[in-house]
Amino acid sequence: MIPVKLALKNFLSYGEDVPPLDFTQFHIACLSGNNGQGKSALLDALTWAVWGEGRKASQEKKADNSLLRIGRKDMQVEFVFDLEGDRYRIIRNYSLAGKSSRSGLEFQVFNQEDNQYISLTGPSLRKTQEKITQTLRIDYQTFINSAFILQGRIDEFSRKSARERKEILSEILGLSRYDELANLAKSYLRQINNIIMTKESRLEYIYQETANLDFYKERIKDLSESYKDISRKIKAEEVKVGKLKEGINLLKHKSLQCAELEDRIEQKRQEMVRGQKQIELRKKEIIDCEKIIYQKEKVLKDFKNYQKFNAENNEFSQKLQRIRKIEEGKIFTGRKIENERADLEVEVRNKRDRYKDLNMKAEQEIKNRTKVLELEKKMEEIKLLEEQREEIRQKGSEINVKINSIKSQIERLEKNNQDNKEKLHLLRENPKGECPLFLIFF
Repeated sequence: MIPVKLALKNFLSYGEDVPPLDFTQFHIACLSGNNGQGKSALLDALTWAVWGEGRKASQEKKADNSLLRIGRKDMQVEFVFDLEGDRYRIIRNYSLAGKSSRSGLEFQVFNQEDNQYISLTGPSLRKTQEKITQTLRIDYQTFINSAFILQGRIDEFSRKSARERKEILSEILGLSRYDELANLAKSYLRQINNIIMTKESRLEYIYQETANLDFYKERIKDLSESYKDISRKIKAEEVKVGKLKEGINLLKHKSLQCAELEDRIEQKRQEMVRGQKQIELRKKEIIDCEKIIYQKEKVLKDFKNYQKFNAENNEFSQKLQRIRKIEEGKIFTGRKIENERADLEVEVRNKRDRYKDLNMKAEQEIKNRTKVLELEKKMEEIKLLEEQREEIRQKGSEINVKINSIKSQIERLEKNNQDNKEKLHLLRENPKGECPLFLIFF
């Protein structure tokens, strides 16, 4: 493991804005200084980041709370290192929330192709720690008894028991790798032994079967003859099976024909049912026609009435046409009267103007009196024309009254004519069915 960078935040004597320690700037380092200046804190930060271990009181199980800077609620250490050509990064943090605490651990490897770190973090903190230990192939106890001697614990190795010292030396010397190889060799040997035992049992069985070779040859000869007999029997049975198949096909064909006949019988039966229904309907139609025949006189009487109403309708239509012509003549006469009245009014105005002029000249010329008399006569004629116009208006009013009366009669006749037409239409549409006139006039 080659350290690359160490970054601390609120770890022991180090605060928040602490520049990271870059190990690439030197090959050999010596930490010197007075007590309490943070020399051991850097080494504790390294061990805490990698294994979660560091200086702690004897009664404490974990070192997290002892390593937190006094007065702070969270701390973090980021450690980057190279191992066997790969670069790894570990980020461990710890925070307090009231009376509870929370720890976090991330393990990452750098990908040179994407130029970014890829997470190797496990589903839990314990799984992630095991992955880090497996990657480094050294645990905390082996580290503090070999490469790193804790302050004030120089006799750490000598205080261990014989079994613990053996385990530590095995880890330091990599003897566990030989144990793994030995276990693999033993496992492989067991597999080989199992294969050998299987092959031996198979060979023993083959030897036993070889001893019975003559018996098997005689048995094969007997079986061959039996096979020939069986083959001949099979061929004979196959001929029988072929005949049976032909019979089966014939039966299938007969079955299909039977099914078709049954379908035809069912169709005929349905046709008979439909024919019976049609017979019933025809009987009902005959009964209805007989009823209509019984009402023949009434229908003929109604038809004669229809013809009478139709003749009256035609007569009223002719009268309506004459009335329309009268109305058109009335309108033309009214327009003519209005034109003549307008002309007379203009003429009256002109005459009046002229009369005024004559009155003014009458004082000077007595000869113009004759003209005045003529104008008075024309005035009388105008009055007569106005009286005639009033009489024409009265006659026009009377004619309007008569026209409205005739219109009402025509509308009534048209309505009766329409009813008669509908009755006749119904009679023509139902020559054999139920007569609607019978339902109406019953």
